[in-house]
Amino acid sequence: MTANLGLRVDWIRRHDELLNIYREKSTAVHPRAGVAYLVTKDARNVLRASYSRLYEQVNGRDYIVTFGNTGGVTTRDVYFDRNGVETTVTTPPTRSVSPSLLFDSNLHQPWADEYVVGFRHQFPGQISADLSATRRIYHDQFEQVDINGIYPSGPNLPFGGFGLIDPNQGIIFKETNGDWTRVIVSNLEGTIAKNMSHNVQLV
Repeated sequence: MTANLGLRVDWIRRHDELLNIYREKSTAVHPRAGVAYLVTKDARNVLRASYSRLYEQVNGRDYIVTFGNTGGVTTRDVYFDRNGVETTVTTPPTRSVSPSLLFDSNLHQPWADEYVVGFRHQFPGQISADLSATRRIYHDQFEQVDINGIYPSGPNLPFGGFGLIDPNQGIIFKETNGDWTRVIVSNLEGTIAKNMSHNVQLV
């Protein structure tokens, strides 16, 4: 039997230059383990199993949070009258909502637990067949939740309107990880391979 262990650690920092805040500061730990067992001494039958924790790569797939009155930049208007006198009006950025409220302080990359079990048999003539089953369980997908609504604490109670953050706005989304849901993907895969001449393999 052969066993292997692995560990990968990613330190993730995502800085928003427009809002001048860190959207995400997290550490992703990816443990991995696998075993392979020779069912027969001639090594023609191999049983294998593995486990991996896989974090999603940083690719900008998460939501773009939305809120009113962003005012994320400074505007500068320059006017000249008929005499050539210059007048400059500078409008500083204004925000009714602090950008720090728009991102969960524990925001991190979504991840999945992957389990694989497989069996391979070597036939005469350098032909092999492999059958495997895989299950992936996805956790903590990016989600948006409203932080401005006054929602009822129980059933059959009225909605209290908006105003927790800003009474002059409606929905204000905050980006977070949806730990209340799971996505489960299962599949079976079969492969037949034939080793040809000149180091060519037909799959």
